[in-house]
Amino acid sequence: SIGSKHPLQPSGSDEAMPAASHSERRLRVRGPLQICAVLGLCLTALQQAVQLFLSPRQPEPIVQRRQLLAGSGLGILSMAPSAALAYETYSDPNVGYEFKFPTGPQKSTNKGYDVFLRDIIEPLEFIGLKITQTERKSLDDVGSPQEVAEKLLKDIVPAGAPQEIISVNSKTDDLGHRIDTVEFAYQWKFDEGLARQLGRKKFQLHCKALISVTRNKQFLLQIASEENRWEYRGDDYQVAIDTFKFSY
Repeated sequence: SIGSKHPLQPSGSDEAMPAASHSERRLRVRGPLQICAVLGLCLTALQQAVQLFLSPRQPEPIVQRRQLLAGSGLGILSMAPSAALAYETYSDPNVGYEFKFPTGPQKSTNKGYDVFLRDIIEPLEFIGLKITQTERKSLDDVGSPQEVAEKLLKDIVPAGAPQEIISVNSKTDDLGHRIDTVEFAYQWKFDEGLARQLGRKKFQLHCKALISVTRNKQFLLQIASEENRWEYRGDDYQVAIDTFKFSY
């Protein structure tokens, strides 16, 4: 029953209790020792648990958490910086120019450019160089840097497209060539085929162009990306603008 005593506990009547055997006496002695041993194990386990809770967390769970965030696209800030880009050089000694570009864009054919390097996935990301014959001797024949920028957009941007000139800069290189740089953006629409492929009709393109005139040739080096990708793609492609130079 619930109120029954333990079989090894005295019943309270000395007469009814037979003499304890040798084995029973040994059990009586070991009982308190067993209780102490159990209590000792419990205290040891409790101390280990407290020490584990208070000790610094090991790096392995942190690494796993970073990997999980990286896999979900949320761990950019916790990841190590990406490796530096490798660059290639495009040059034409006969025409007298060269520039560097990051590995990745593939050489392609575009009737509007003499050199055209495009991203194989993003259709609007490219580095393009266009060389045209001109009677001008330098950009001074076109006008001020602002006038050059306005004429450039008039030639490049589709008529009626919303557009913005972001910045205009001008410099003279070591050979005396005036080189202007124009950063601009505009909005336009895809052709029907590309619109069906991408599932949208419009885009906003962010561009930067280097323009110079020498030896009766006009050089236009342009980099471009959609606006939402310009923050990092513009930095990658900027090397083409920064490293462009004439050899004579």
